[in-house]
Amino acid sequence: MSSSTTIAEPIAMPPGPPAPSAPDALTFLRALWRLNHLLERQSRRMARELGVTFPQRTVVRLVGKSPGISPGELAEFLHIDPGTLSTILRGLEKRGLIVRGSDPEDRRRGQIRLTQAGEALETPAPLTVEAIVTRVLTEEGTVSYVDAMAFLNAVSDRLAEAGLPRRRRGRA
Repeated sequence: MSSSTTIAEPIAMPPGPPAPSAPDALTFLRALWRLNHLLERQSRRMARELGVTFPQRTVVRLVGKSPGISPGELAEFLHIDPGTLSTILRGLEKRGLIVRGSDPEDRRRGQIRLTQAGEALETPAPLTVEAIVTRVLTEEGTVSYVDAMAFLNAVSDRLAEAGLPRRRRGRA
């Protein structure tokens, strides 16, 4: 190094309150991963004990609340691909829990309704994901529903804004 080259001294930050530490995204993502794993595990348990998975039961509950809903409306409401919903509906139809038909006023529009067996499954059950989430949201000292929804929607919106390409048929 030549004598004319000097190394700049680091600039000292003025004294003040310490900067707040940033939330640790990796710790949060680890918690999300754990939640995803436990949702899948509980879904398998529901399949064994109730005969339907978590996604299937969610569809049964929503169809029960909106008899005659179209597959397109349901897919949009659930934020899932229509093909994914079609697979779920096929499984529910095979089990005799739903029936699919046409809207009498517009034959092009499909409708989904619960069968009597589907209606029997629509009632709340203690070991479902829905029951567990309801308990957590109603317990004293846990996060409020409004705050939880605001956070989940904010993360979902940012992921949607990231412009992730939609999957194309036949590709992973």
